[in-house]
Amino acid sequence: MSVRETEMTLLQRLGQFEIRNEPPKRLFPLLKLPRVVLVECIENLDVLEIIIFSILSKRAKSIAKFIRWNPLEISLGFIPFTDIRLRSPSDRNQHWSIYYNKEKESSEYSCFRSEKFGPKVFNTLVLKDNGNAIENLKQMTEHICEVFCSPIYLIDITDKSLIEWIINFQSTIKYLRIDDGVITSVETLYLILKNLKVTEDFRMKSTKIYEDFEIIEPILSRCISIKRSNWFTLPAILNGNNSFIELDRSNLTPKDMNTILKEWQRGLKLRNLEYLEINSVLQDIGGCTPQILKDLNPTASVRNDERPSEVKIDDENIYRQPQVPSVCDLIRDDGTIGSVFYGYRDDQSQQWYYNKYYIYYNKQRKSSGYPYFRSEIIGAKVFHQLVLEDDRYAFDIADKSLIEWIINFQSTIKYVWINDNVITSVGTLCRILKNLKVTERLFLGSTKIDDENFKVTEPILSRFISIKRSFWFTLNAILNGTNSIIRLYDPMLTAKDINTILKEWQRGLKLRYLEYLEIKNVMHRGIDDDDYEVMADLFYTSSFQNDGRPKKVKIHDEWICKLPELQFVHNLIRDDGMIGSIFYNYRAFMFQVWRRQV
Repeated sequence: MSVRETEMTLLQRLGQFEIRNEPPKRLFPLLKLPRVVLVECIENLDVLEIIIFSILSKRAKSIAKFIRWNPLEISLGFIPFTDIRLRSPSDRNQHWSIYYNKEKESSEYSCFRSEKFGPKVFNTLVLKDNGNAIENLKQMTEHICEVFCSPIYLIDITDKSLIEWIINFQSTIKYLRIDDGVITSVETLYLILKNLKVTEDFRMKSTKIYEDFEIIEPILSRCISIKRSNWFTLPAILNGNNSFIELDRSNLTPKDMNTILKEWQRGLKLRNLEYLEINSVLQDIGGCTPQILKDLNPTASVRNDERPSEVKIDDENIYRQPQVPSVCDLIRDDGTIGSVFYGYRDDQSQQWYYNKYYIYYNKQRKSSGYPYFRSEIIGAKVFHQLVLEDDRYAFDIADKSLIEWIINFQSTIKYVWINDNVITSVGTLCRILKNLKVTERLFLGSTKIDDENFKVTEPILSRFISIKRSFWFTLNAILNGTNSIIRLYDPMLTAKDINTILKEWQRGLKLRYLEYLEIKNVMHRGIDDDDYEVMADLFYTSSFQNDGRPKKVKIHDEWICKLPELQFVHNLIRDDGMIGSIFYNYRAFMFQVWRRQV
């Protein structure tokens, strides 16, 4: 912005915008006031007003720096638009942001916008994106850091040019997120790991590195999350002091995992570890349980002995652990327990988890043989168990023979979980859908059905359905159902189909019970690329902040699904006051139904 534009914006903010079109000679000579008077005026400005004032001139910047402001948390984002987000650590309800937008008409720049959602107030300065938004953001960020004597708190790196800049400008940062495809070479990755110190949370999505390489040095952040982590090795884990580790598509073997558990149990390494999650490239990590637990003397448990259901990343990010039927507990000499369990994740691969917590009444019991009885008293509850010999720790339908048995023995059941590849034919799937009534939750893993002409048009009458490789589940099956929660992976639905779903929901004649719909990998490209077709002929509003939308979806009392933190959503409003929020998260379409609390 020019000095003239800056002065106009400041006057607008101060309620003097009506004089914008008057001759320059009639403007108030703000910078000609005596320094003492000027400082007293500036001390009472809002954060955005201070920023605008400080870029008027070198003298204005000098005056702004002279005042001791409260520190700010400065976050930089680039999706869905380039913006700087500011917040005071002492007042979490006050938010300021500056973002560069190319969608509005140029006559609307620069403009302010203030919104209030409950106790939170969001003040935004909208600037024009002239095609050089990233460079403008860098300069503005450096300026704000200097004026407020505050470091950058968080940065989302979506462009390679930001890597060199952040290393040179501020080599230590609390939170770092690197987007898919930003890192295209081993050299770039080494540059980040060697020169950028991330103290709290290091998150990196998939790289575009296709050569084989390995990292053996630890990443010294408290929390690390890495997608396509085939390069992150066992020594990098063992020699680190991380509290939270999440590895996607890891090359770690069952022997490596066994080593991790042994080192943790000895107590000399991994002393700070609270949670470890490994999404393995192994075909059946559950079948590798004996290797993983070799020589560890674990205690098997089929219920939650007060194991925490959540892992706290920070005050605003809490990771909810999956619900699993059984765990194996390791006990360290200091009384810390490590629970080992495995399950399935949305991308159809298996993973294993590990977490620690403090509890002292849980003792390991050895038996000379099977079967044997075990009784435990925990508080007012008494648990009696008959223990039979079995080297597996799964309690879901993992074998085709169980299908016929459960249909004949009890054809109505609340919860059914069918593992990958159990269903190998159209006949088996049709038999389940026609003869087994699942009232609450049906989870259906990937089938081995390759006939893409096979379609199911009748609804599945469970309250919650989750289907992997759901190419056979059609639009009619959704529209004619009474499901509350629907999660589909790899369906054959088009953007037009999703548009039909939204229209039918908004009309209010169908999908009356729907609370949450999630469709993943709906197309070869991101579904947000087809946003126009998805939203065609719908009446909706767009929101850049959470205006009361719940952050969680309750599956049942013990399973609550935490939704992703997103800044931009479309809202549909139905005649009965229900709101349907539409948002995307990397090739995933999500639709959440809720009602604003008055």
